[in-house]
Amino acid sequence: MGNHVAGNAIGKLAQAAFEQRPHGQTALQILDKICEPHRGCDAEFESEDPNTPGNVHPDFDSWRDPNPGAGLGMLMLEAFAPNGAKDLARFAPGFDDRDDIRAYDAWRSEVCDPFNARYDFC
Repeated sequence: MGNHVAGNAIGKLAQAAFEQRPHGQTALQILDKICEPHRGCDAEFESEDPNTPGNVHPDFDSWRDPNPGAGLGMLMLEAFAPNGAKDLARFAPGFDDRDDIRAYDAWRSEVCDPFNARYDFC
């Protein structure tokens, strides 16, 4: 059972930083500031609806989804995807109606795994 408090805190901070990006900071710099305090934990990144706490966000299931509304996912995309934000269209089919397993697997291996490794998330 993972740490939902850590994952939700990271997700909410990333959302705020993504929406009001600090001038001149790269996605990796932002992620380092947000994630370092939680290094090594078993963070669970299930999203939370800002209008109905305790419920999953209506637009995305996980803070880490490659969804334009999910700040953490978009920062991860920019920081870890081989082509940065340009790769969104390549990963999105794994998370929409198409449920493309190849796109999902690519997201996991190319973006989530390096993200987890950088911050030693379980």
